[in-house]
Amino acid sequence: MQQLLESNLEIVIEGGFIYLPLLFDPEIACEVQNSDGQFTPPPGSPLIARAGKLFVKTLSLASLVENYEKIHPTSYQQLRRAGLQKFGHDPEINDLPIDSQVRTIIFEVMPHFLRRKAGLKRIPLTETEIMDLLREKLEISKIDDQKVDKLLDLELLQNLVTRLEATAATRPEPLEGLMLAPQLYEWFRLALEKYIIDQERDRLRQALAERQQLVRTQSTYLPILLALARQGSLEVDGFGFFKTGFSNEYIIYKHIGEYVLKDYYGRFYLFPDCRVAVSTLAGLQPLVLERYKHPFLFGYASWQKICTGDYETTKNFTAENVIQALEEGINALYYGYNSRRRNGYHSLDRITQHVRTVDFDDYRISADHPKIVSGQVEVKNRYT
Repeated sequence: MQQLLESNLEIVIEGGFIYLPLLFDPEIACEVQNSDGQFTPPPGSPLIARAGKLFVKTLSLASLVENYEKIHPTSYQQLRRAGLQKFGHDPEINDLPIDSQVRTIIFEVMPHFLRRKAGLKRIPLTETEIMDLLREKLEISKIDDQKVDKLLDLELLQNLVTRLEATAATRPEPLEGLMLAPQLYEWFRLALEKYIIDQERDRLRQALAERQQLVRTQSTYLPILLALARQGSLEVDGFGFFKTGFSNEYIIYKHIGEYVLKDYYGRFYLFPDCRVAVSTLAGLQPLVLERYKHPFLFGYASWQKICTGDYETTKNFTAENVIQALEEGINALYYGYNSRRRNGYHSLDRITQHVRTVDFDDYRISADHPKIVSGQVEVKNRYT
């Protein structure tokens, strides 16, 4: 896409979509030419004719602007930095290092999976106990302590919000018709600048509200949270998360440990530990991070989605939804496979002599395996 924008190619903009020149194809030309030799694509066709040439419909202008960060992240960040600096806002200095997603993960999701024992009950960790755990896992530096004062400066952030709210940037007039790519590039730069300012203004408004709440309720925890933001990842007793290269995306995961499944004939298969995870950006669809095989995984690869039956995924990031998605994924691996029905993408035992794409023979263990006898691992589908 960057090559297109920087080229001198002739293009067409119609109805908010970009049409690119179609390479000459005799069969297509024959289908859309009338008796006079003119191109007349039928209604509803992705083709249009302009100046005796055929053009094919591609992506929309709105999609180009909204998804440019994903397509060209480095270029987007450069344009974002340059555009915001015009208004006295340096995103590298003023970005809020702690977002609401991290606090939701730490204070709402993590306590569900890390619990202390009190007699026969498992009680969720308190906020103080969570902070004590974080102090053990993180290295608090003097830099983090120094940043606390800056983080508490709400006036600076309020001034940035006010400055961006007063910005008079307007979206350029819609394009239409036959033109050269540089004209599209000029429109795109102005539209992207407007989009960035709007996004930054909304983000800083939310950041201001979050920081005000943070100062009121959790100011004593700020050095710990800053250290966590600097590190970008955390794992405690098998539960963890890490930040990816995309904006506002975290991978939240839970180690599930070793477990055993039985097949149709009652034979046992020892499955290794893996991390069941969800992405906060791509939707809360449970997946396995490691290269892994299981009847409820399509292949033998990493980052595979888990077949969770009737469970409907959601993109709405809340603690409840994250917890439910992780538990759905874990339960599918533990209890979803029915040895009698051989459900899933694959069966543990061989049904035919044909070569299978995924084979579990190397996982098979004896009934008197030490890990089973000692109770170290559990047969999860013993009764199905």
